[in-house]
Amino acid sequence: MSLAFTGRHGDVEIPWLTYALLRDNVQHHLERDHGAFTLLHRVSEALGEAPVRLPAAQFNRELQTVREQLLELPIEDLAMATRTRALLHLQWPELGDASSQVVGPLRILGQLVIDARTLGDVFDATISELLALNQDAGPEDEVEISDH
Repeated sequence: MSLAFTGRHGDVEIPWLTYALLRDNVQHHLERDHGAFTLLHRVSEALGEAPVRLPAAQFNRELQTVREQLLELPIEDLAMATRTRALLHLQWPELGDASSQVVGPLRILGQLVIDARTLGDVFDATISELLALNQDAGPEDEVEISDH
């Protein structure tokens, strides 16, 4: 399963696990309040649902903030939310459980963390692709996300 992002400069497809872990790490390490990265969280609305459209310039600002504040953390700080872990193990978490914990470089993530030393090694390529997709986005530009 993956998420397809369509913007000004084409399309990018990202495995759902990469997106989920990025979201989990933003939530675990950067969000002290739940309003700081609203568009990054809204991407998940596309999973199993209708496509989601987001303002591209604002989405890029959130991604740039993530790049500046998250990617230097060591791979040992890799976090995973209860809901992501539940999906990997095909178990449903308790309702309302949005907790996460630091899990480090898990074997189940395989290629995602081989030779990774920082969270940037895991997420920088994804963030770079998404930023390039909507580079120089104006106020009317949107990014569309759909489940593939």
